[in-house]
Amino acid sequence: MCTYNTEEFLVEAIESILAQTFQDFEFIIWDDGSTDNTKAIVEKYKDARIRYFYHVNTGLGMALRLACAEAKGEYIARMDSDDISLPERFATEVAFLDNHPEYVLVSSAVYDIDENGKLLGRVFPCSDDRVLKGVLSYPASMISHPMVMMRRDAYERAGGYIPIRKSQDMLFWSRIAKQGKFYNIPTPLGKYRILSNSLGHACNPYAPIFWVFLRKMINDEIVLDSDVDTFNSLYQYSKQYIERRDNNKVEWKKTWEEKVFSIACPLLGNRFAQDSIVGIKNLCYLVKLHLFKIFN
Repeated sequence: MCTYNTEEFLVEAIESILAQTFQDFEFIIWDDGSTDNTKAIVEKYKDARIRYFYHVNTGLGMALRLACAEAKGEYIARMDSDDISLPERFATEVAFLDNHPEYVLVSSAVYDIDENGKLLGRVFPCSDDRVLKGVLSYPASMISHPMVMMRRDAYERAGGYIPIRKSQDMLFWSRIAKQGKFYNIPTPLGKYRILSNSLGHACNPYAPIFWVFLRKMINDEIVLDSDVDTFNSLYQYSKQYIERRDNNKVEWKKTWEEKVFSIACPLLGNRFAQDSIVGIKNLCYLVKLHLFKIFN
């Protein structure tokens, strides 16, 4: 868990990890130069599994790289300091990786919540390995980064996170994809917090250059220091733009998946309804990816 000035959410995030039904883990909390009460909050916990590190601010990409270098376990589980893991998350993901050695990375569906914890909806990501890897070329991702668990040996073979300040997940997925298969568990295993100032949900004039450059980095085998510097500069310009503009309230509406689920669930049951929706999405995206390859 990397954290930077998220004291208002930190307790809930930490306690969601300590409340896991699977208890055999080390909990690395990497403080990326916070100036709030993060350190004091963490130090209140006397759990021997917690390993707290403080470092000057480097951005999430480098913080993840440094934090994962400290990991000693067979698997590495990701978590953000403003999100929540449901109690069965670790047990479910560990069981999947234990039983499927050909898979190197597993994530899950999530519930979306706002700053106050209010439920906004739920996400129905595709589960097919071919889809999860295919969309990375565009670039896009159906993998919830805070819910990821991956094999540490595959992580190390892939070279670890690249020290960029945004979209470090998509860039890394394109590298670890060569080590084995991906999967999304259809049942939500966490709550993903949507913040009003999130760059991931904001339109800005730097976005077109930003995504073109990210695609270049995804398609290139080697990422140069100059690539990282240019990408991080784009991020800083985007961040400054977002800080200057007024935050617009996003009106959340039910997706087609949620509408279908609300109708199908009472008739078919929760598990069958969600698996049917994910199966339909897998098929639709496989067709889209196939057509893209034909016309490109």
